[in-house]
This record gives sequence, C-alpha cells and structure tokens, in this order.
Amino acid sequence: YFENSSDSTVIGTVNAIDPEGTPVTYSIVSGNDDAWFEIDPVTGVISLTPAGVAAVANDFEALANVHNLVVGASDGVNTTNINV
Repeated sequence: YFENSSDSTVIGTVNAIDPEGTPVTYSIVSGNDDAWFEIDPVTGVISLTPAGVAAVANDFEALANVHNLVVGASDGVNTTNINV
C-alpha cells in the first residue's frame, strides 16, 4: 500500500466461494499483532486501522510497508487460511 494512507484505505480484498453457496465470513488469523489492519467480515476488504495510520509502518522511509497476514475464510463449518 502507499505510505501515508488514511484509515479505511482499502489495501486489499480477499474472496472465497463456498461450493454449497453458504455465506463466507473473513477474519485476520495472524500477523496483525499491532492491530494495524482490519478486515470486513462480509466483503473481505482489508484496510488500515487508525493504529496502522499512526504506525511507522505507514512511512516507507522509516519501515518498509510490507506485511504478511494470514486471513481465514469460514462457512461456519470449515475454515481455510491463506497468506496475503
């Protein structure tokens, strides 16, 4: 994502489809210890939180803004995780 992004700036989207057509919910499983990111559980949109905006990670000169998150997609019975 671009440095100096504001909170709620969309920095990525994940998408999963359940073969039975059951709605899928999304969550950040790991890699978000500082709570810099949030994911919309319905749309899969990943954005910065106010903490992420204030963090040095939002300043490329101070720290590369590359982060590894594990995102889960669940239909309420099964969950699949992916690195993003």
